[in-house]
Amino acid sequence: MMYGLKARLPAFLLIGTLSFFYAEIFSGASRVWFLDPGSMIITFPIYLSHIVLLLNVAFRAGKMSICHLYLLGVLFGLYESWITQVLWHGYYGADTVTIIAGIAIYETIVLTLFWHPIFSFIIPILVFQLLACSFSNRNLSCDLILTSHGTFLMDSKRNRILLLIIVLSGSVFMTFNYGGDLVMIGMVLIGSYAIIMILAWYIGRNTGVYDLSVLAVQRIWPLVLFILSSYLIFFYLSGLQGFLSDGAPRIPEFPGVVIILLIYGLIIGLFILSPRKPLEYSDGATIIPLTTYAGFAIIHLILSASLAISYMLAPTFLTALMFILYMFMIPGGLYCLGLVIKVMIRSRHPRYSNPQ
Repeated sequence: MMYGLKARLPAFLLIGTLSFFYAEIFSGASRVWFLDPGSMIITFPIYLSHIVLLLNVAFRAGKMSICHLYLLGVLFGLYESWITQVLWHGYYGADTVTIIAGIAIYETIVLTLFWHPIFSFIIPILVFQLLACSFSNRNLSCDLILTSHGTFLMDSKRNRILLLIIVLSGSVFMTFNYGGDLVMIGMVLIGSYAIIMILAWYIGRNTGVYDLSVLAVQRIWPLVLFILSSYLIFFYLSGLQGFLSDGAPRIPEFPGVVIILLIYGLIIGLFILSPRKPLEYSDGATIIPLTTYAGFAIIHLILSASLAISYMLAPTFLTALMFILYMFMIPGGLYCLGLVIKVMIRSRHPRYSNPQ
């Protein structure tokens, strides 16, 4: 399909909003972002630039499977070393940080192997396709989603459970980091979901039918690549200088820098060596309807409000719940990386099929 700027620009804004929403709002790292100049000028563009740039790398390489997206999501998450320096020094204000060979080990595993690949990259791309089908009047039988993504978008009991787990995780982290502020929770969730729905509806209204390819930059790819890369390099260097932090620049230890560069090398190597696969769209797959997605948005609001009330009455419960979820993400991240490496290695053998 051929799309004009009238479709592509709001599509870029939508995928950037989804990435920012599922990463920053679900974690409680950002507050009323759409009213905050700092979020709109710095944080939101960082997410938008990363996801547009890396998604187009996947498009041009012909590597759009979930495993490939996971690898690109890990590269996404590594910005937490250069810009925020969390992977080297831990969170600002943290009481204790476990540093091993110059790396904040738990933060590195959780952020780069679990949170950012899944919440900043994979989930936004899947939700974008769900919304594209819904606002292209293809709710029940959609032929606009990639075949390799269909498993995670089908209207099944398993996927509804996964949606509930995602919403529960976001509710817990968000409520805890907002200090149980009911007003702020309501403003952020209602405002964010409204922006997402309006953008998705607007794209559908102007195009009639659209899919993930609306985000693929083609003829002006070199220019877009230069602009986005320059933008991110500026913020990476600014982060190292401490301009984006709450304090003075925190100089990383040499072993920590080497480990981050080795992770880059491993992930890029796996991505390059894995076989490419022609992009195929599903033949009328039955996906999660928009009403279900909207229902889970309401559940998200109710859960967050309930947890906020419980936090005001007995903060220990929410604190314990957050700790349990965070600890789950450590083995979860290692498992995801191990599984993807296994799939990529097997995909090189002629006996096995391409990664899904």
